Amino acid sequence: MEHLRSAYRAASVRFDYQRDDVLVVDNMTAAHGREPFTGPRRIAVAMAEPHTP
Repeated sequence: MEHLRSAYRAASVRFDYQRDDVLVVDNMTAAHGREPFTGPRRIAVAMAEPHTP
């Protein structure tokens, strides 16, 4: 398990979010999570069918 945790940490990308930022994540190609935070949480979700060129 520690090997997996280390691999996830090594491949992690962190963002310095600013007010009104938007992040788009492809759930088919990315593992995602979040760090703990304080303050109100606001979630907006949009879903679509996969696009194959």
